[in-house]
Amino acid sequence: MITSSGVVTDKGQIKNFLILGLSRKPKEWNKNVQQTDRYQSPDEDGTPIITGGYQLEPVPQYLAFTVGLDRVLMIETEDTRDIEDYFKARLHNMPNLHERLTIDEYRLAGPDTTTLAEIDEIINHIKEYVNENDAVTIYLDLHGGIRINAEIMNMIFSLLPMEHLNHKAPIHIDPDNIYSVVYSEKNSDSNKIIKAGEPYQLLDLVAGVHEFVEYGRTKSLTAYAEHHEELKPLVKAMDKISDALAMANNDAFEQGLQDLRKQMERQGDKHSAINTSDILFRLINQEYGNIIKPEANLLDKIRWCKDKKFYQLAITMCESQVPWYLAVKKEKQEKGEVFDFSDAIKSEFGQDPNTNGKMDDKDRFLKIFNLFVSRYWKPIEKDGKIFYQMKNKNNVPLYCLVGDKNTKAIVHRFLTLHKNIKATRNKANHLGSFENDRNNITIYRTANALDKAINEYLETVKCLRKAGITFKLERSNRTIS
Repeated sequence: MITSSGVVTDKGQIKNFLILGLSRKPKEWNKNVQQTDRYQSPDEDGTPIITGGYQLEPVPQYLAFTVGLDRVLMIETEDTRDIEDYFKARLHNMPNLHERLTIDEYRLAGPDTTTLAEIDEIINHIKEYVNENDAVTIYLDLHGGIRINAEIMNMIFSLLPMEHLNHKAPIHIDPDNIYSVVYSEKNSDSNKIIKAGEPYQLLDLVAGVHEFVEYGRTKSLTAYAEHHEELKPLVKAMDKISDALAMANNDAFEQGLQDLRKQMERQGDKHSAINTSDILFRLINQEYGNIIKPEANLLDKIRWCKDKKFYQLAITMCESQVPWYLAVKKEKQEKGEVFDFSDAIKSEFGQDPNTNGKMDDKDRFLKIFNLFVSRYWKPIEKDGKIFYQMKNKNNVPLYCLVGDKNTKAIVHRFLTLHKNIKATRNKANHLGSFENDRNNITIYRTANALDKAINEYLETVKCLRKAGITFKLERSNRTIS
């Protein structure tokens, strides 16, 4: 339970709230004997801080003198009882820019342990104070406390931003507002108050690397980059990938990968500039290196998305990229180039009245191809050839794929997979349709089915390329029989 002493200040003023852990009374220390210590300020040319003999005084004295303190939360144990009243009196009597100071006390149940329930109670107390006031700045003093005080402060720092407040932004403790003390019993001239937030910036880095590598998100890395200007261009490129993954936008994904490659190359040229972020550089290379290389192909990127369970983007790339990837002739014909559709694109699709002349070759091709796949009939063998013909609906021109009959199995597998992957994704996007499904399809089963189907699809595309199969998409006004 948290107990308080003091008076709450006016609501409109920005409140400064310090959290610290009390330490045991030093051996052979007598609170009745007047003692003073001198500490260098963490500010350049700052006024030295004069304190009593207790080691927890420097940071509160410094903050009271420089910004003013409104509230202090002391985390205590049974072993700190003999110092608590003395320290509270010192806090109330120190020169303070703000007129009133409230002191809260929270006693841990164990001497050197804590529980999640205790951490939760402390965090709820902080939330309550923040909700009661218009603006609150939180400071941490890491110098004192029991052995696990660092873990307690870590949990407060990490969990507070996740908490929801009443119509307010999440609580972020600025690493610049985290302090500690360097003390030397032999050389008092070296005593100083220091900023101790860098390890907490590393928590943002570690959380951010995990967040981006596993989930493609950049929130924590953006927070880290706020204190590391040289990393902002890199994180901005990563942010483009994050947005593309969230929106399943393959064009934006490609652009993000290109930007990330450029930033990684620049960081590699001046690697020392990354300093403590070497881990970021290395892990991004491990996770994204294969798909940001110039030689990375479309299938590599689809497989990466599938392995990371970004199914929406993987399927979008299957639907809107693979047919074109297989169809377009390059200036230099590659061995195993497939789907010789270039002539059909120019001579037939360009005349399609449904396009209104507004789409480029790729858009025309994909429009007709996906229409074809959604309507094609069973294969028809005739005159040594294999025909896959679109159903004739509403006088839409008939298109058919024409190939050698030996290609029947592989082409049929490709078209079936292409159609079913798209259909499964569409079904998953409309959850209501699962309720009456006779096979009782669930999202879990759908995800597993997609994973297997995409694997087979990618292997089929590779087989098509290796086999050197060529077939043509033609327009016809009659049904093949």
